[in-house]
Amino acid sequence: MNTKLKFGLIALMGVAVIVLVLMLAQSPGQNLPVANTPSLTATTLGQPTSSTTIQITQAMAAPSPVTTPLGPSQVTITPPGPGEPTLPPEALAMRAAPTATPSPILPTPTNTPMPTLTPTSTPVPITGSDNVPMVRVPAGEFLMGSTFEDVRRWNQIWSEGRRQMNYSEPGDEYRFMDELPQLTVDLAEFEIDQFKVTNARYRACVEAGICPPPIDDHGNDPAYANHPVVVSLQGAQTYCQWVGKRLPTEAEWEKAARGTDGRLYPWGNEWDATKLNLGADTQPVGSYPAGASPYGVMDMLGNVPEWVDGRYDAYPGGRLLGVIEGQRGQAIYRGGDIHGRILPPGQEMQELRTAVRGVAGAVYKISFRCVRGPQPRDLASAVVRSAAPTPLPTQTSVDLTNMVFVPAGDFIMGTDRPYDPRDTNMSPAHSVYLDAFYIDKYEVTWEQFAVFANALGRLEGACEGYDCAFTEKYGAERYRYLPLINGRYQPEDGAARFPAYASWYGAQAYCRWLNKQLPTEAEWEKAARGTDERRYPWGNDWDRANERKRIADESDGAEVGTHPRDVSPYGAFDMLGNAMEWTTDWYDPTYYSRSPYRNPTGPSAARDYDNDKSVRTQDILYGIISRLGWPAASTVGFRCVYHVP
Repeated sequence: MNTKLKFGLIALMGVAVIVLVLMLAQSPGQNLPVANTPSLTATTLGQPTSSTTIQITQAMAAPSPVTTPLGPSQVTITPPGPGEPTLPPEALAMRAAPTATPSPILPTPTNTPMPTLTPTSTPVPITGSDNVPMVRVPAGEFLMGSTFEDVRRWNQIWSEGRRQMNYSEPGDEYRFMDELPQLTVDLAEFEIDQFKVTNARYRACVEAGICPPPIDDHGNDPAYANHPVVVSLQGAQTYCQWVGKRLPTEAEWEKAARGTDGRLYPWGNEWDATKLNLGADTQPVGSYPAGASPYGVMDMLGNVPEWVDGRYDAYPGGRLLGVIEGQRGQAIYRGGDIHGRILPPGQEMQELRTAVRGVAGAVYKISFRCVRGPQPRDLASAVVRSAAPTPLPTQTSVDLTNMVFVPAGDFIMGTDRPYDPRDTNMSPAHSVYLDAFYIDKYEVTWEQFAVFANALGRLEGACEGYDCAFTEKYGAERYRYLPLINGRYQPEDGAARFPAYASWYGAQAYCRWLNKQLPTEAEWEKAARGTDERRYPWGNDWDRANERKRIADESDGAEVGTHPRDVSPYGAFDMLGNAMEWTTDWYDPTYYSRSPYRNPTGPSAARDYDNDKSVRTQDILYGIISRLGWPAASTVGFRCVYHVP
């Protein structure tokens, strides 16, 4: 063999060795080490024995309570005790199933946020004058926003009226939630124009070459000289600066409109349509003196709404819900707008209140008035008290007694063989690696959830602005709500051991209270399915005769653990029935095509205004791989997980 051929063969062999080494180095390991991961002793989890022991850390070898660091605090962990359930033979046999083969890791796309468009303005020299009377609003506290009870009532009236008109829109049930929580706000003294800026007053600024022209047809009509001018946000800002003033903040406008007693309307708490202009055309300013505010400010409601300074956002301690969440950062107006939206008949009384907030584009047709006073503080720093519910402190102990252990490793998630090719949200099948975790053996019951509810004190609107759970019966189904009886939340008779139905926000709050959290979709599916791609927790065959699954025939569900053979390979009961269950993930039907290999947590945000979260269902055809999106404010069952530090 000549010398060149020898060197060529040697070079090829060297390249092959290097490629082989790189492949071995980059291949996901079959037995990835996890620091301080709980492991099982020689006794198999799920076998009835008194010697079952869970190692919480490498240094622990007995099931006595231990203290494990979790952030800056210490958390006491009570490990599971003996007496785990007996598993079906096929479930025990599955423990020897081969580890899943990882699929290629696909890159996760990133979303580029859309910028919020805001009008830019340059300082305007104070060269104008304005002889309008100004009203003094003294320094001090006032009530801003609305009570939860009022908001709930307004929302119900509003959404029902819209349904009767066949004009419902997503988010109608949250129309006035941005008025929460009610705040006690302390403001410095300021002065505010007694009347809206008129066409005549504004025309002087236009003729001076400072302000842009009005944006309606009446700006230059002498017959409308004393009517409120209609301008863009930029025009309002420019005029106020030109006369040495500024636009009022939301807080300043609301205090000037309602005073300090939290009244609904400038004149009091009773609706009176004779005290404001409800017509489509404007009226001269000051035409309704009986509708003046406690300080004597005119036309705070009706005629035409008014620009205020600032950008739309939730109040401190509040939350923007539903469709209004997508309006964050837009310009704000006050004074109501009954002509810019479709109102149910007779519902002007709720749209035209002093606490109602409006959102509009910066060129929307709105009027304004100006204020004079010190530079205002931001709202958060001006809040003295808030009616926002106080979240429960997280417990400092974690009880694993009624939880089962799911070891670290790979499993196959989803399927490539759907019964219906149109059902693509469960595809493709892909390999997922999860760190070890514990999951509740049973769904959370009403008996358990009632303890949380009574500690919280209120379920309505108390979980991030949403109801934690229903307190009244809806529809014909039993055991779907937690009634308040004699001042305490108590399950219906016979419902104590039935699965609790909570909103996603209520379920999350409950789990966090216990120092746990909702499972990810991947954690839920592995806990239900194991590692051999089975369709049902017990295997791949549907077997009604052996009552492995009767829950689908029980419209009201059953007490947790009623069906002893409806148990997963790890000992979790009722994973295919009794109740659909929340996961922590946002729902996206295409997420599996880009899900990361290691510890996937779902999409980063909701796809729509319904705030759909992924729930795992009771589907007989597809079994435990079935998934769908469910509005986070609706109620279904759930269970919690605990991640070992």
